[in-house]
Order: sequence, then C-alpha cells, then structure tokens
Amino acid sequence: MRSILFISSLALLLLTASLPAFGLPADCDTPVNERHMTMSDGSLPSNDTASADSSKATSSHTIHRESSLSRIAGAAYIPLPLIAAGIIASHNDRHDIGPSPTPLERHGDGAADYMQFAPAALMLSMKAAGIESRSSWTGMIGGCAASGVIMAGMVKGMKHMTDMPRPDASDTKSLPSGHTAVAFMSATMLSIEYGHLSPWVTAGAYGLATATGLMRIGQNKHWASDIVTGAGIGILATELGYMVADAVTGRKPSGTHGNGRHIIRDDERRSNIGLYTGLYFPTGSITDGSGKRLRRLAGTVTGIEGAWYLWRNVGLACHVSLSESRIVTDGAGITDTKEKAWTAGIGPCAAIRLAPGWSLNARVAAAYIHHEAVRCRVRETDIPSSGGIGMLSGIGVSHLTDRNIETMLFVDHALRPRHEARGHGMEHGFVIGGRVMVRI
Repeated sequence: MRSILFISSLALLLLTASLPAFGLPADCDTPVNERHMTMSDGSLPSNDTASADSSKATSSHTIHRESSLSRIAGAAYIPLPLIAAGIIASHNDRHDIGPSPTPLERHGDGAADYMQFAPAALMLSMKAAGIESRSSWTGMIGGCAASGVIMAGMVKGMKHMTDMPRPDASDTKSLPSGHTAVAFMSATMLSIEYGHLSPWVTAGAYGLATATGLMRIGQNKHWASDIVTGAGIGILATELGYMVADAVTGRKPSGTHGNGRHIIRDDERRSNIGLYTGLYFPTGSITDGSGKRLRRLAGTVTGIEGAWYLWRNVGLACHVSLSESRIVTDGAGITDTKEKAWTAGIGPCAAIRLAPGWSLNARVAAAYIHHEAVRCRVRETDIPSSGGIGMLSGIGVSHLTDRNIETMLFVDHALRPRHEARGHGMEHGFVIGGRVMVRI
C-alpha cells in the first residue's frame, strides 16, 4: 500500500510539473502599463507616442491574461504536490509514538506563535505606509479574510480526519501544522501584494515561514510531514482566497498575482533559495548499545537549500536539512522511535538550459552530518549522538513556474557516517523529492 501511495504521489508531482509544458495557461502578452497616460502639458498622448511607450513597456515587462481554468491550475501547481507528499510521508509517522507514550509538559510554543504572523504584519505595515501594492485596502482585506477562512477550514478538517498523534504525545492533532499553514499563508499574502518590488520580498517571506515550521519540529510538536502539508495548505488557501476576493470585487486577474512582475528569462539570474523536501531511503542499519543492529525504514527530509550563481551556469550551493527515519526494534516490525540527522553542506552547482523555462541542475557538496541521540523505549537502550563528514550530490529538473518562482524534481545521493553506539563506518542514502525556490 505504501508503495502504491508513493508511486501515486510521484506521478502527481510529474503531472503538475508538466502542465505548463503543454501550454495549459494559454496567455497572451499585453503591456503592463494599461493606465491612461498624459503628457507633461496634461493632454493625452498621440497614438504614436502611446505605441512607443507600450513597446518599451512590453520589452521589459509583460503580464498575462488568464482564464479561470489557467489561474486555478497555476494556483495548485505548487501546493498540491506539497500536500500530497506530506500526507503520504505521514504514514510513516503514525507508528512512531510508541506503545505507552508519556505526554510532555507544555510550556507554550515560543517565538513560533508570533513569527507565523510576521509576513502579514509587514504587509499591512507597508500598506499603511503608503507603499503601492497589488490590491486596494478593500481587496487586500477581502483576500486575507477569504484566505484565512479557507485555511482554517482545511486545517481543522484535516486534523479531525487524520487524528495524528504529536511527537510529544500531547494530543492527536498533529497533521497538518496549523502554525506552518498560517506562516505560509502570511508569506504568500506578502508575496502577492509586494513581490513585484523585489524577489527578496518573496524570499524573505517564505524564509520566515520555513523557519516557523522548523521551529515546530524543534519544539517536538510536529513531524516533518506535518510541516510540508501545512505549507501546501497555506499557499493553496491564499491563492484560492484571492481568487474569491477578485471575483467578489470584480478585479480582472493579470498574471498569477496580477502585479506585472518582471519575467526572469533563462539568460538572467539563476540564484535562488527555497524549501527542500522529500522521502529519504536509508540503505544501512544502526547499532544500539548492546551491539544489535536495528533496521530503518523510509522517512522524510525537510530543509532549506540555496544557490548563488557566480557565473551564468555555475555557482555555489548551500544546504541545511533534517531527516527522520523510523527504527524497527523487533521482528514484528514494531517501531518506537526515530533517528534524526541534521545535514549542513556547501559545494559547487551547475544548471544547463534544456528548453525555455526548463533546466537540468546538478550539485555536489561536502557536508557535516549530526545524528541526534536515540532512545529506544522498547529495548531500553540508548544510541548516543554522533557526527562526521560526508557528501551530498544530486541531479534534478527545474521549471520556472512563475516570474520569480521555480520548482524542481530531484534525486539526491547522501554518503554519511553510520550512526552507531560503537565503531564507525559509512552508509548510503537516497532522497526523492522536490524544491520550491524563489529566484533572487
């Protein structure tokens, strides 16, 4: 069953990645500057002047008139694969609480309680300061309200249906992460309204959202699959919310977000930063304190990866991620804990243009891997923390899905030190997943 679900998820990822290639968004370019222009003396410009100005605008900035179907497809392009991947990965998490979990004392959620609203607060502050946004005050408030209602309904409904225990066993409302959904909703709002000012606005917004999700993992409140699912829900809810608001206010959509942002072409900047997520398949085992080898099952990996291109096709990549793998502690396949490993690496990367908007990407990085200590509750044994130098390499195909947004499907190979209570060694692992990146 798990294999069927994984294959279905991969097929969904491939399908969504191929939609633009088949020309689903059937758009036609029109000049960005559609407002009435006036000359310095207050008169209307001549046809020749208007044509010249329009030609200049078209040469550097374009927008796309979209049908409703195209806009829906564009809205679902990124979040649906994230939601599907998170739900499928959560299948592994459901059995990781143990036979007799002990709830941990709750001390609040800390900075994540406030960070989730940071992008939305910044958006409202910029609007109040008079910085021009995509929408009027009415459109912005309407889009935010509709997004919030849709997001809350999806989160509450899924929590109720899945009944997923949290890592700390405090309750059974783990999937999806509400904090992460709110954070990515806020980030998408800021990107929609002010992403046209600079790609750094979008990058910073989603960086804060990703940090919120990672904090929830660090607080032992959520699995990585909860974070990925919450991110997809937050993005999807915002896109749908703004569609509803535009329909109510009668605003005509232009482009994915209707803000006429500069379209980045293949020969322009490739530098990016984004969310890294996938399924991790370890090939080795670990050794507990008694010398017994314990088998591990497939898990999840979530993190942040960025690339700074020093030349047109060659640059430097940085990677930080957290992988989680279930440990099998008896012959019946009962699991009572997870192995968690942090990876931080840096190394060269390259991108080769395959077709308009499509690129083949590769990178290799030297990495430091830190294995967290493992407590096997069933076997009453510990595996101490350990670390060492390894290597991360991979290849993927990316597509420029939006003016500043790039998505990638990849396969990675990880060579890392084996996590053992005694002795040393190296092991191989593989990651199949996707990246959502903001070009900067």
